[in-house]
Amino acid sequence: MHELKVLLKARRQAFANRTKHAGGHRIVLVAAVVLAAVLAALGYLSAPSLLELPEDVITPRLGERKAVVGESALEASFWLTALVCAVSSFRVMELLFRREDVRVVALLPI
Repeated sequence: MHELKVLLKARRQAFANRTKHAGGHRIVLVAAVVLAAVLAALGYLSAPSLLELPEDVITPRLGERKAVVGESALEASFWLTALVCAVSSFRVMELLFRREDVRVVALLPI
């Protein structure tokens, strides 16, 4: 428990330093944190049963289809994660291979 207190204290101090030196961006930073907390709370309150395990987890027989609690949310989160991963990998590729100052891979047909 002592290590957790040390880590939390370090994160609080880093956040305090970031907001102290942010200047005019302090309001935007606080608004973003508040918005994220509100969205997380609204998401939980709209469907608290999504965090529970399904009551019936037996694999259905061939041809049967059982509804699973949270199935649509799980599928949506998968596709959103796949989209974010595709965008992130493209951005990393752009940063690694297509910058003007990269000379090692400049001759490769990328």
